Amino acid sequence: VSSHDIRSMKDRLNRRLEAMACSAVNDGKIIINQSDLAATIDFNIPDSQKIVHTGTAAWNSVDGNVVLNDIQEFQRMITRATGAQATSMYVGTDVAKAMLSNEDLRKSFDTSHYAIGDLSLMNAMGPSGSYLGTFAGVRVYEYHQQYSLNGTIIDMIGTKKAIVYRDW
Repeated sequence: VSSHDIRSMKDRLNRRLEAMACSAVNDGKIIINQSDLAATIDFNIPDSQKIVHTGTAAWNSVDGNVVLNDIQEFQRMITRATGAQATSMYVGTDVAKAMLSNEDLRKSFDTSHYAIGDLSLMNAMGPSGSYLGTFAGVRVYEYHQQYSLNGTIIDMIGTKKAIVYRDW
């Protein structure tokens, strides 16, 4: 076994772990279906902790105030459930496009990348995504990693999803 093979196996393992973590936050469960193992790990996330918009209520069809209100509602839900505020949001590519194409919403993003007394750059997410800005106190990242499952390319964070969470 060469060092290249070991590196390749390590990369594939890390990608699979990332895909499983994304599945847990996307769907609330991890489904494992291999030739010798079939299992589902369900985290039983209640529907009350999921906000779903379709049609004319989707973020690409509304003004920026609706999106701001939704993010603030996500904040309230997380604070009630954990006692702490959300700090980050990963969005799929379609959500990022909808947010950035809304002029009012785009203007409200803080893209300065700094805070008083903080020298770190918040946009250093790396190859998994891009920092879009801070919105309503939440750092927003477009997440654009994909993986292949049986020849089908799957987005790790659904293109129409926004996942708000608290960095611990």
